[in-house]
Amino acid sequence: MDSERYDVDAWDSQTTDTPGMGANPEHSDWLRKARLVYEESTDYYQSSLFNNWRDNIAHYRSEHPQGSKYKQDAYKNRSKVFRPKPRSAVRTLEATAAAALFTNDNLLEVRGINPDDQMQTEAGKLHKAILQHRLETTIPWFLTSIGAYQDTHVYGICVSRQYWDRRTRKRKEYVAATDDMGEPLIDADGMMLAEEIEVEEVITDEPAIDLLAPDNFRFDPAADWRQPVKTSPYLIETIPMYAGDVMAMMSDADDGWHEYTLGQLVSHGKDDTDSKTVRDAREGKGREDAHDVNSANEFSIIWIHFNIIRDEEGQDWAFYTVGTGLLLTDPAPLEEVDPLGRARYAVGFSSIEAHRSHPSGTIELNRPLTDMINDVTNQRMDNVQLVLNKRYAIRRGANVDLGALMRNVPGGGVMMDNVNQDYKIMETPDVTQSSYVEQDRLGVESDELLGTFSQSSVNQNRNLNETVGGMNLMNASANQVQELGLRTFIETWVEPVLRTMVKLEGLYETDETVLALAAGKAEIYHEIDDELLMQDLVVKVNVGLGNTSPEQKLARFMQPIQAASALPEFMGELDFTEIGKEIFALTGQGDGERFMLTDEKKQERAEQQQGQMDPATQVKFEELKLKQAEMEFKQQTWQHEAQLEQQKQQFDQQFQSAKLQSDQEIARQEMALKRGLTLAELEAKLGLQSQQLELKAQETAAKLQNDQASTASKLQNERDLAAAKLTDSQNERAARLENLRSGGYDSYG
Repeated sequence: MDSERYDVDAWDSQTTDTPGMGANPEHSDWLRKARLVYEESTDYYQSSLFNNWRDNIAHYRSEHPQGSKYKQDAYKNRSKVFRPKPRSAVRTLEATAAAALFTNDNLLEVRGINPDDQMQTEAGKLHKAILQHRLETTIPWFLTSIGAYQDTHVYGICVSRQYWDRRTRKRKEYVAATDDMGEPLIDADGMMLAEEIEVEEVITDEPAIDLLAPDNFRFDPAADWRQPVKTSPYLIETIPMYAGDVMAMMSDADDGWHEYTLGQLVSHGKDDTDSKTVRDAREGKGREDAHDVNSANEFSIIWIHFNIIRDEEGQDWAFYTVGTGLLLTDPAPLEEVDPLGRARYAVGFSSIEAHRSHPSGTIELNRPLTDMINDVTNQRMDNVQLVLNKRYAIRRGANVDLGALMRNVPGGGVMMDNVNQDYKIMETPDVTQSSYVEQDRLGVESDELLGTFSQSSVNQNRNLNETVGGMNLMNASANQVQELGLRTFIETWVEPVLRTMVKLEGLYETDETVLALAAGKAEIYHEIDDELLMQDLVVKVNVGLGNTSPEQKLARFMQPIQAASALPEFMGELDFTEIGKEIFALTGQGDGERFMLTDEKKQERAEQQQGQMDPATQVKFEELKLKQAEMEFKQQTWQHEAQLEQQKQQFDQQFQSAKLQSDQEIARQEMALKRGLTLAELEAKLGLQSQQLELKAQETAAKLQNDQASTASKLQNERDLAAAKLTDSQNERAARLENLRSGGYDSYG
């Protein structure tokens, strides 16, 4: 930490006593630190940010900003049109974000850090179900996320606070009075006595996300531009509250707020910075600041500061102050005030500007082009008006009815003494085509910068817009710019916010109904304990580059399925129910559940079809089913017999071959005995005869093999003929069954 910037002792030597510090000198130091960092941040915000934000808001509202030449007296009667290019671009980007984030209900992924850990896997499924339930029911997620995305385009950043909103109220109830033994107390008349007790009633107990105006949140501009919340030495949230609410919290001992008078609150809770000009611009022309319209009473707006300041040892301390003059709560370690720590805040952006903590928004980047487009438009409008309503040169001192001349009423007359000398029409040439060409070119440059795709882009790129491929090429280029901004927004804000929500659920979720619903969706049938809820998880939003166009998403989704259709074995492993849900989701129909038949409806339809048959038809239907079963049994028997026949032929072939070899050996031995020779001598002497015998044996084996092949071919032909007859018979019976089911008649009988 820079010792010169945060040397409180040096700053104290130049500061007078601050009211409301109390007797504790340590608390006095914290209040001085809070004032120091707030004033330093205010200097930077007023000099570098507030004016830009004010102009950006004016452009977003299609108004010329303060200081524009169109608000000077010289342009009082000139054209002051503001073309709503910035508003149109931001609305287009918002629509793209809505299509990408809310077309599919299964974009959210919550998984364990270790995929092999069964408990983390169950925790991921459970937290995903809980988070989806909360985002759909208790948190206005659509408005919050699209509003945050809008802030990134207007201000350059968006800021949110995540917390668990638990509010209770105390009410009195009467219960039966009991003695020390737990027995009810009864009076002399036999009436049961009652006692009054105080009961705490829960009003709200749910997670919440508050989208903060960027001018109501301060962090050090020298912080790391990638993680400003984590690395800034201080964080300041300015909270507008009613004075009556502040006094109510001061009176509640559980909140631990110091007590002050209404006059002290109003005096120190004013906002004297230029952030009021930003709020005025946000409210728009003709509206007062909603936070500065009340007098000093319990409905006055008091600005409360929630300060997080890091000390020299790296410990974060948190405390509330009224402005920078009164200490509302004693400083405490941040983890004791909020277990989330700094994760309670999230700062996101959609435009990356390296090493700049407050990047320019889309409107600020496009502001010079917007000014040029408006200049060209207004000059052309002035020219058109001069062409249609001429200016006149009037001779000084001429007796001319100036009122009638200025009104220039069609069909009216103007009285003058000398028509030829008292006045002269000042001719103005009509606007040329160059004005429209220049506007179109400026529009194309603006579209390229903003990442939008408009009609001017089509008209300017004549060579591309004449073909469908060219149109797709221009649209793809615009989509890439939009996808970059959306992905940056998801990485910097959406995913950090959802990770914080998962932590909040693990810390504070006690609603048994929500837990039961989530466990049912996650298919968890055992008890949910704290260990399961507090697992470390990873939260991702499955919106990558190339997912802003629903048509392109659907086409890319169908490509692998079409490729896999050539692999029947792989297609058998796919879950077509989930594939159908994804297709319906990509077309904006949710998960398509309402289009699918449930098991009950399938059973009901089958019963209805069966119930439509008359008794005779049902009898025939059952007979056909029995015949079909009989044919299937005969087919199985025939196949078994064919297998036995084939095995018998193989055994006969092996037997004949073995018998031939045995006969040859016996013949050789007999010849050797007759001639008194050994087998070796006989073979040497009668080698030729042995070869002849071997050749004869081979011929015999070949003949047996040919006979076997002929027999097998004959059997195969017979089998094919029998199978064809069986198939025809089965087709005939299947057709008769279908006719009986659908029409109640037998077309073959």
